[in-house]
Amino acid sequence: MKKIFLGLIALTLTLNACSSSDDSNDTTNDALLSKIVETYEDGYVSTLLVTYSGNKILKLDWDGEEVTEFTYTGNLITQEKYFLDGDLEDVITYEYDANERLIRSTRVETNSFTEVDEYTHNVDGTVSFVTERDGELAANGTFYFNNNRPYKKEITKYYEGFESDEVIEVTFDDKNEPFKNVTGYNKLNFALPNLKSDIEDNVNNVLTVKRDTFTILTTTYTYNSNNFPATSTTTGTSMDDNYT
Repeated sequence: MKKIFLGLIALTLTLNACSSSDDSNDTTNDALLSKIVETYEDGYVSTLLVTYSGNKILKLDWDGEEVTEFTYTGNLITQEKYFLDGDLEDVITYEYDANERLIRSTRVETNSFTEVDEYTHNVDGTVSFVTERDGELAANGTFYFNNNRPYKKEITKYYEGFESDEVIEVTFDDKNEPFKNVTGYNKLNFALPNLKSDIEDNVNNVLTVKRDTFTILTTTYTYNSNNFPATSTTTGTSMDDNYT
């Protein structure tokens, strides 16, 4: 499975804390994740290294095999490039409105297809979306928020004349999410809804993921002294979902 995106919930974590000139003892507001080690049920181990410039993320590198590079415009992430074994596989561009809200993402898969998501920020606080793949309707739906945090996604997918409905709902803890301090990350919480199977958050950590009426993922954590996850254990409905 591609590890192109920032929502990484099963971890053995290493956090770098950059000293603050105002309060050198407070690392909660400047801690940055530098490494994840994932160990799967079958014994496979994968390591992620994260590179930054200040609090801007530059690169995610899984074992030198899967690499995502990020481009900023100001403090907004405007492009991701995903490489597999050195070959460019995906390019994703993000567009924002005057209030720095995500309004469009375009994913181009090399030698394959182009998928465009349009996002509408509604007056009731929800975000609706329409996904087109090569100009054809692929999905539409709505995100629901609680305290500016997405917790539910209703989505209808369309494929070769068929359509299917799905509701994804997540619960969170009240601790710090590992990428909380990454500049611009919070703008992408609901990006790429047709591709991602769960919901991300840049404030707290996902505890459960429910698809329709079934819980498909459960994660438990241990935390460090600044209430960031130190380790986590995730269990799900397949062997690939089970890792620490």
